Amino acid sequence: MLLALLGCSLVALQDPDFVPGEVAFLEWSTDDSHYVVQQNVELTLRFGFEREFLAQRLVPLFHRPLDLSVQVQAPWLAEAERRGVTTLPATAERLHAATTFALDDRIETAAPGPDREQDGRVFRTFEWRRTLRAKSPVLVDMPPALLRFAHATSFRTDFLGDRIPEDRRDASVFGNRLTFLVEALPEDGRPRDFTGAVGSFVVSAAATPRILSLGETLRLALTIEGNGNLGSFAAPRLDHLAGFDVLGTIAGNDSPATPSRVTILYDLRPTSETTRAVPSLSLPYFEPGIDGPGAYRRAETEPLPLVVRPPVPLAGEPVETEAPGDPGEDALETRRPLLLALGAALALGALWLLRRRPADGRARACTAAAARFRADLARADADLLLVLDDFLGALLDCPATSIHGTDLAERLRTAGIPEGLAQRTQSFLDDLLAQRYGGRPATNRRDEARALVEALERVLAPR
Repeated sequence: MLLALLGCSLVALQDPDFVPGEVAFLEWSTDDSHYVVQQNVELTLRFGFEREFLAQRLVPLFHRPLDLSVQVQAPWLAEAERRGVTTLPATAERLHAATTFALDDRIETAAPGPDREQDGRVFRTFEWRRTLRAKSPVLVDMPPALLRFAHATSFRTDFLGDRIPEDRRDASVFGNRLTFLVEALPEDGRPRDFTGAVGSFVVSAAATPRILSLGETLRLALTIEGNGNLGSFAAPRLDHLAGFDVLGTIAGNDSPATPSRVTILYDLRPTSETTRAVPSLSLPYFEPGIDGPGAYRRAETEPLPLVVRPPVPLAGEPVETEAPGDPGEDALETRRPLLLALGAALALGALWLLRRRPADGRARACTAAAARFRADLARADADLLLVLDDFLGALLDCPATSIHGTDLAERLRTAGIPEGLAQRTQSFLDDLLAQRYGGRPATNRRDEARALVEALERVLAPR
């Protein structure tokens, strides 16, 4: 336990004139008293000390140094999961709060709060915040927490110049009881495609490429932003999206440390040349009311115009023509030498094409993919990861969603890329993935991506 770990020295001295509640306070609070399942509950643990007491008389409760050497005992927090309430991980902002203190048997950080005036006294306050979320209807009853601290009235100075308390005493003060109700989501008005989103959201969509041939795939990125239970509800299903087949889906937080945005990636393939746009996408969600019960709403994207061209015929694919009339026997005999010579020439040409077609085909694919990469990347709203996925997918003749994997370097080597360049491509793509889904800081790496594509193009499509 923390008492043993931090070397707490318990001194059972009493001061009949000292009232802990006059110099210290502790309280729980939330922004409402009624919630629904999966709604974010912002919990604040607030405590503070009278300014003069904090500066002159508060002494460390533990030997281990802390910014504020006090302890809050709140056993309910450890039992919250068993009671059906999840405590979400702290965001980056809350993790970097300035003041360390002891909460139960661990070290936590609190942010400075506004000064509070009470009974003519001014208190310095500190706030520890977490987000709670209930999985099912429940009445949450949080018993009072306990604030423990130590104080003294008499001090001496040692040879190092430190103040040493001579009459150290321990004290404590209880906080308030907090109760709030979590109710089930209403059945009335619930959309059939509702997947559990609770909060307030906006959605946007982007597609790459926007000009493609029938049979090719595009990458659709659906971004959901807002305040709510992002990451805990299922991604919208596009199984019945008019004019498209859905080939795959990838979902993930853009930044786990700040979960206010989620991007879902879909690989789509148009089913007809008449397809002119990706239709508007819809996210149904429940928005809790401030003064009322709330309501189901929808966030929708704008349609994305597309150009779907006829399919590109494969090299060597037979082309249908009208059948000629039946020539007479004399005509065939007359043309036989010419036909034999033409057949021999065609056979030699076919042999030559078969020998060089793989290299030429990959070179043409690389050139076209590189040109499209440069055009897509020139757009201000271009997503570097998606554009690079499209380029590599065209290069390896595979869906863009199958690019990510530990075998990318090996597949590039098989396609004729040297070892060093293949490893460089694998590492660059891994870094982009880590930047998006691993919480790394975002950096502009467009110039590196252009140089990488140029290097690949020089190998596979030398001018």
